[in-house]
Amino acid sequence: MKIVLFTLMMCLSSLSVAGDLYGGASHSNLDFKVDGVSSLDFTTVGIIVGYELTNQVAIEARYAEGKKSDDVYGIDVEADKVASVFAKLAMPNATTLTPYLLLGYTKATLDVEGFGGESETDSSYGVGVQFELTEALHLDAEYVVLMSDSDYDLNSVGVNLVYHF
Repeated sequence: MKIVLFTLMMCLSSLSVAGDLYGGASHSNLDFKVDGVSSLDFTTVGIIVGYELTNQVAIEARYAEGKKSDDVYGIDVEADKVASVFAKLAMPNATTLTPYLLLGYTKATLDVEGFGGESETDSSYGVGVQFELTEALHLDAEYVVLMSDSDYDLNSVGVNLVYHF
């Protein structure tokens, strides 16, 4: 806990004003694990809109829709919609790679064939790394725990292509 507080204090002590709007596209592979049921794998594509408050802190909104479904016991299941809001905490450095943390909230709707959609909400967290292709264009790779409950987990591994305006 002391290391987390120290890291947070170091990030906050070196804040500089950025004020940078950005947007982009995402592609994610979702893993939905339910107790007593085999794991389901989904693919989503989406959009990202964010605003950098500083070069270390950004607020981000994400929306994605399912493009590949999976089935369990012959019943088709799809990640219909996934919407998230995140605080993105970056650790800029002298290289083109910038690690970051995500902390936020997600609402996901799964569509089960014959039963309709089921929505759940939960807190989310993740880690990623941003690769600077150009000054304005970045490629992100990340792992996010979108939802975690005693009965199920919804995790995401994804890539984002982001442009800073």
